[in-house]
Amino acid sequence: MARATVIDGDSALLIERGRGLDIGEWFLAGGYLEYDESPREGAARELGEETGLSVSPTDLTLIGDGFLDAGNGLTMVSFNYAASKVAAEGTLQADDDAAAARFWSRDELKTNAPALRASGLQQLLTAIDELGR
Repeated sequence: MARATVIDGDSALLIERGRGLDIGEWFLAGGYLEYDESPREGAARELGEETGLSVSPTDLTLIGDGFLDAGNGLTMVSFNYAASKVAAEGTLQADDDAAAARFWSRDELKTNAPALRASGLQQLLTAIDELGR
């Protein structure tokens, strides 16, 4: 799996899942890789499909990895990326698997953090520190 967020100042973009087992949970945009793409390319593609914001794979910075235990013996590894808002083009609009997409401020993340499975709060806070300046 590959996931991506966009950092805008002190905020990070998350999507609310609209399909699958995780309906209603907030995540970095992301999904499964196509057979012929790198994790960075897959993260950029998924970000565009789910949020309407596109970035070049070369504008993505690896912020960490994650591990998901989906139950029934199914596990997944996730590569997590972030890009600065200045590198993003398009209009923010939830699409594909996403029911909603919005920026969460540092304060919201610290006080109302969603589960953030496969990425974690610290990865997002570090990305805000490094890319949100």
